[in-house]
Amino acid sequence: MRCNTSTATLAAKGRLTTKHHKSADQLTQECIIQDERWEKEVLPKLPADWEEQAKINKAFQRKREIARASLLLRAVLAYVLGVMSVREWSAWAVLVGLANISEAAWRKRLRTSSAWVFWVFSQLVAVSPPACAPRTNPPARVLLIDATRLRHPGGDWG
Repeated sequence: MRCNTSTATLAAKGRLTTKHHKSADQLTQECIIQDERWEKEVLPKLPADWEEQAKINKAFQRKREIARASLLLRAVLAYVLGVMSVREWSAWAVLVGLANISEAAWRKRLRTSSAWVFWVFSQLVAVSPPACAPRTNPPARVLLIDATRLRHPGGDWG
């Protein structure tokens, strides 16, 4: 998230109201803290080639309003994990400084990034196979028995 001056400017002009009536400096400081947490806690845990995959999967083809693939991922996750409409999502992105694009543009970004987000999450949850120790003994013999006509003392099962 690029914490530009839009949030601070709106707060200073009295156009942005919050539940706690925070000042422009407090809002700017919160944006900076959120940026740092995203870059330190989330981005290092992503697969090594996640940005390249954004281009391969055509989620992030060129830099226009959204400067980096990490910002697109952050916006998509905010929409998916938050309970907001596309209009609210678009307003949120402006307020936090991610991008100033229309609702239709956000819908398109969401649609085109689905394969990429699926790839990222599949890489995150993939479990590598355990390293198997080489066998020193031959494999154990397995004996299969057909028990469809099994009889036992005291009864007839078949």
